[in-house]
Amino acid sequence: MAEVELITPDSGTETTADNQDTDITPEPSPIPENWKEWIPEDIRNTPVIQETKDITGMAKRLVDSQAMIGKSMRMPEDGDTAGWDEVYGKLGRPQAAIDYKIDPSITPEGAVNEKLQTSFLEAAHKIGLNNTQANALVSWNNEQLQSIYSIKDEQAKDAVSQLKHDWGNAFKERLAVTERVLTQFGEGEVSAAAVRDNPALIKLVYNMGKDLIEGQVSGDSGLGSMTMSPKEALNKINKLHRDSEFMKAYYEQKNPGHQGAMEEMTDLHKMAYPEEE
Repeated sequence: MAEVELITPDSGTETTADNQDTDITPEPSPIPENWKEWIPEDIRNTPVIQETKDITGMAKRLVDSQAMIGKSMRMPEDGDTAGWDEVYGKLGRPQAAIDYKIDPSITPEGAVNEKLQTSFLEAAHKIGLNNTQANALVSWNNEQLQSIYSIKDEQAKDAVSQLKHDWGNAFKERLAVTERVLTQFGEGEVSAAAVRDNPALIKLVYNMGKDLIEGQVSGDSGLGSMTMSPKEALNKINKLHRDSEFMKAYYEQKNPGHQGAMEEMTDLHKMAYPEEE
């Protein structure tokens, strides 16, 4: 191929295509300091533009915004079951209720109600809970139940203390009467478990049922003779103090009824002041 000769008008120097500088890419124009004036007026005064100092900062904001959009989720409309299922899935909800992994350590041994837990997990899945949220709710529920049980236990202990104070030596006997009445006739709201922390209700059950049981005392009930409460014993003592015949026998050692009166009064004082036994 023939070599092309070029002659410049200024110097007359001959050049060839091989030694000619052909790089004619223009240098980029500098970014003016008033670059915000290039932006349309309807968005120029928005906070994001005003808070951006330069084009580099604007570029970084754009990149960050695109990254956030990639991680964001569109909230479905109410009733859009498929849309919400997709959102719940992205938030970590298991495929099905049976796929929840409930930590066994958050539930006391033997306290798991399988039917109730299954129902709970189905509800948890329906409202979109993930595994962490489901475990947190199970743990919270167990804590509430333990608190309720503790309160009931304290109430039951208080009830026992109150009944021991009121019934004295008659406590065991009368409690046995109450339990027998409830076993024979009680159910639901008047079962033994339902009344165990209510001293007033226990007394009511006893007073209503003692006449039924007293007729069986000499039979196979194994309850023995009926013991008085401290209050009843005190009333009996006061009544005997007003009985001149009894008091005569009580004070006169030669009286045929003296021994019997002494024994009766001793027994009454034991029942009236059980703490002195």
